[in-house]
Amino acid sequence: MMKSCLFAVLCLGFVSLPAEIVQAELISSGEITDFAGVPIDPTALNSVVNTAIGFNGVGNIIQNGSAAGNGITATTTNTTSIGYNAGSDGTLSLTGFGVTWGTTAFVGTDTVGRAGNGELNVLNGARFNASAWMDIGSLAGSTGVTNVSGFGSILTAGLNSSSFATRVGNFGDGTLNVTGGGQVSTSTLTIGFITSGVGRVLVSDPGSLVDVSRRVLVGFQGNGSMEIRDGAIVNSSTTSEIGSAVGSQGNVLVTGAASEWNVGGSSQALLIGVAGNGTLNIARGAAVVANSDVTL
Repeated sequence: MMKSCLFAVLCLGFVSLPAEIVQAELISSGEITDFAGVPIDPTALNSVVNTAIGFNGVGNIIQNGSAAGNGITATTTNTTSIGYNAGSDGTLSLTGFGVTWGTTAFVGTDTVGRAGNGELNVLNGARFNASAWMDIGSLAGSTGVTNVSGFGSILTAGLNSSSFATRVGNFGDGTLNVTGGGQVSTSTLTIGFITSGVGRVLVSDPGSLVDVSRRVLVGFQGNGSMEIRDGAIVNSSTTSEIGSAVGSQGNVLVTGAASEWNVGGSSQALLIGVAGNGTLNIARGAAVVANSDVTL
């Protein structure tokens, strides 16, 4: 019993709980437009609207759930772009159980930092769902940061896409942080996609999970790094690579007790330094569990 109580205390330490919100709320400021720059009402989004948060300038949306957990649940848009044009700054922050943001386009890419600077926060039980593809740091010169933190916080992207569903550092600079029991589910995860792309993924703390139904590519043509630490887990179901193409750089660190990268693949689970440069470091009681061969 003492062990369970201690674990609960430790787990709560990872979650930054917001001040109690009595009533669910949506707060917006600055530029909230469609993809042509025409202003739209953020409280009246629907499945046929493309939403840009920060079109040329600054735009922010904060969506909070209530203390009772019955947050604003029906925010739906066709595709979402946070930081649309060069020089723009956009932020979307979702906090609390019952708060969801979903996109419905089956052909289209949700972007955090399309050509500008974008930040997406999915916190303390909130959910974000991208139906098709998702880029964090999409075009050259962009910067995108996505934080998924707190138990029950979930980001899903491209579960039905066959390739390159989630790209962290596509042509730009991208960062994905999954901490404090947050979870990400996607069909493929590519970190450092094109030669100019720089991508970083951090998965940290007990309960934090990145579940990839196909493969993880760290440093596909660009520069990619993935760090799994302090009890977090990453699962990939088919052959994954570190340092795929000529000129690419991929680095993976798995560190800390109970930290794991579980790698599938029927014949070759993990390829390190395919045509580029790849490194894998395992430290402090962590594990990489391969279903089949690891090729250096």
